[in-house]
Amino acid sequence: MYRSSEKKILVIDDEEIVRDTVTGYLEDSGFQVIEADDGARGIELFDTHKPSLVLCDLKMPKKDGIEVLKHVMESPHQVPFIVLSGAGVMADVVQALRLGASDYLFKPLSDLAVLELSIKKNLAQAQLGQELEDYRQQLEVSNTQLRNELDAGRNIQLQLFPVNSLTFQGWNFEYILQPSHYLSGDFVDYFPVSDSEVFFYIADVSGHGVSSAIIALMIKNFIDLARREMEIKQDKSLFDLSSIFSSLNLHLLSLGFGRHATLFAGILNVENSELIYCSAAHFPTPIEVKKTGTNVFPVDGLAVGLFEDAEYKTRSCSVTDSYGLFLCSDGILEIIDAPNLMEKESSLGNLVKDNCNNLSAISEKLGLNQVSKVPDDITILTINKIG
Repeated sequence: MYRSSEKKILVIDDEEIVRDTVTGYLEDSGFQVIEADDGARGIELFDTHKPSLVLCDLKMPKKDGIEVLKHVMESPHQVPFIVLSGAGVMADVVQALRLGASDYLFKPLSDLAVLELSIKKNLAQAQLGQELEDYRQQLEVSNTQLRNELDAGRNIQLQLFPVNSLTFQGWNFEYILQPSHYLSGDFVDYFPVSDSEVFFYIADVSGHGVSSAIIALMIKNFIDLARREMEIKQDKSLFDLSSIFSSLNLHLLSLGFGRHATLFAGILNVENSELIYCSAAHFPTPIEVKKTGTNVFPVDGLAVGLFEDAEYKTRSCSVTDSYGLFLCSDGILEIIDAPNLMEKESSLGNLVKDNCNNLSAISEKLGLNQVSKVPDDITILTINKIG
């Protein structure tokens, strides 16, 4: 709450008796008071002393109260402005209020307590307004800093993603990712693990924002550690998908973040045309594109980070007749225009088949290039046989 002794009141009135009466009363109430006997002098004192409030008569020589009010409203130092008016000139009062006056009183001032009450009320409102403005500016600075930090985080995260396209032994790996926030809870990666095998995965962490992005990066780090151990010991058996999923599941539970993730990982052996894969409840399930149409992988496993006793199975299938594989996160279902989940899945399968698993064509049909903000992270990974 403000203190009266810290507030300076500028009283502008050409009637000396009014000034003396008001000044004496306000000084007794603890206010500092500056006096001016006309509008021109009042403007001069306002610019020099920058008072906390102006109490001004409307009818004065040289410059009237309306001119003083306009000057105050145009000044960077805007303060409450209370007008004093003689009875019967309500039109001037209305004009003053439209120009920004905060209150008005009629002369003669028969009860100065009413004047003091008006001054205190307007000073309190001005102080609250200033506090809100200070808070808004602080919030704006904080938001700018947060945006800068999120931009930096986004740039760091983007550097951890693989290159957008990888060609390996007659197969092409390509992805796009569109986050719903600055940082993505989706992640995708692929890299060779031998001369004839390439590993790939797609992960979708529950929730949105920074915490989900951190978990996504933890998943990447966990898989990278398994990869490095395999390379150092030169033992491919260490890169067993079901074992990696089980260990990752317990690792996420131990962190206590309350986040889980769906995950699909595979090792494509291009020499044997075989796919070894493992799923942790990833949805939508991957789509295999064949000469005869499409085949949807079965729903399998539990999300990592939910249950300690979750079990994961490594499976395999032939991709001899495959043109390619289509994988995506469930954010894609949010932008497919269909009345229910079953029809959304059917529409997605037709989209993949009709566009021959071509990432650019699928993205264009989904309108991803025109969508500035998506309701959920969207990741698409296409794996296609060349030729």
